Amino acid sequence: GVADLIVLCCPVSAHLALLRRVARALYRLDQWGLLGHGAGTDATRMGSHSNRLPPILIGSLYGAGGFDWMSRIAFLKERPAGFSGQWRRPLGLFCLKAFPYLTKSLKAGEVTLHGRYPQIQAAVSPSNAAVRRRAKVLLDRLLQNEETGKKLEFLGLSGKEELGGDGTCADEELVWRDSMKAIDSHIGAASSIYTANSARNAVMMMAAQSRHHATGKSGASSSAVTASVPPPILLSQSNHLGNAATQSHQQPRPPPSPLLDLLTTPTLSDAADPSSALAFLTCTLNSTNQILHPCILVALFRNPTHPHLSDADGTISWNPNRELTPLPRFYADGAAKPEAGRLITAIAGGEMYFVIDALERLMCP
Repeated sequence: GVADLIVLCCPVSAHLALLRRVARALYRLDQWGLLGHGAGTDATRMGSHSNRLPPILIGSLYGAGGFDWMSRIAFLKERPAGFSGQWRRPLGLFCLKAFPYLTKSLKAGEVTLHGRYPQIQAAVSPSNAAVRRRAKVLLDRLLQNEETGKKLEFLGLSGKEELGGDGTCADEELVWRDSMKAIDSHIGAASSIYTANSARNAVMMMAAQSRHHATGKSGASSSAVTASVPPPILLSQSNHLGNAATQSHQQPRPPPSPLLDLLTTPTLSDAADPSSALAFLTCTLNSTNQILHPCILVALFRNPTHPHLSDADGTISWNPNRELTPLPRFYADGAAKPEAGRLITAIAGGEMYFVIDALERLMCP
């Protein structure tokens, strides 16, 4: 079947090459009409209903090096001449701010898991409630968050207030939690049926719950929410379980509702940063290894007494008897050198500061 999640678990230096291969594969599958329901799907019909299909999420467990930029470069470079610009199934991006696992390998082919990172924070694009919800479901399952008690948080302007956002994600969590309770109580035995109409009714229920929370915050009476009772779950006209006679007696699809618009209309934060550029930039700036590791290598493989000797071929002498280890330890021996700290400070002040300063001036004029 078609994958819902494409995860890159590799060094950042391999991201662009792998993303180009992913792009080529997805362009071919899209051209052949295989991104939706399989080879038997009519391409025209699938294209007309592509907005009903969940997005395929492409991401990395370590969002260093401008993952969103590299993704867009990869798909632009591999874009075929005849591509219409409209995917038959939507695509999305994600990356994590920090690698979620604390591991160490002392032997080739063996990795020991010492623990999990206490915070799991992600950036997703495009920035909207549907993509965030899809990412949460898939990443919670992938990272075993429910079993380990971890919680996925989203970065960017829509994130929670304690993460620098406007609180949109926190409100969405309340809406989803209450709407799922409502759906569970009304679906009953038909809980396995999740079609276009039932999904739309679920969204309407979420909108009603969202209005309920909004009125609660503003101090208005909850009795003013006239659509708080969820509408009945309807079967899709195309559901193979039904027949024409049964469908003719079904209730019509719910009419457009301002409550539905309440949830489907992008928030101000999503509209201000629709691609979550700031969230991905947060992951890039957080990835200190991009400057930490090169600085350690320079400090470790450089002879401060006779730098011309080590600079010639990048090698240093190492006495195992005096140093008590057969080889240099990357962090213990490299990061402890004063030269490493000096270089890190110089690069951070000479490169990172200007980016951060520019962002602060743009966001807080």
